[in-house]
Amino acid sequence: MPDIQTETKSDYSISDLVKILGVCDRTVRELVRRGALPGIYRVMGQWRIRREAFDAWRESGGSK
Repeated sequence: MPDIQTETKSDYSISDLVKILGVCDRTVRELVRRGALPGIYRVMGQWRIRREAFDAWRESGGSK
């Protein structure tokens, strides 16, 4: 998994992605575990996803 990085206010949390993707918490955590989402890192034990990387991934069709 990625090294701890500095969190920015613009980065997404797991709960943000649950709302954005319209899936359950467990699904997002599985995507994180598999490394299927771009820009994943941890801060103080909390998963964060870089907004720019996720938005680009989503616009390109996600995991298609």
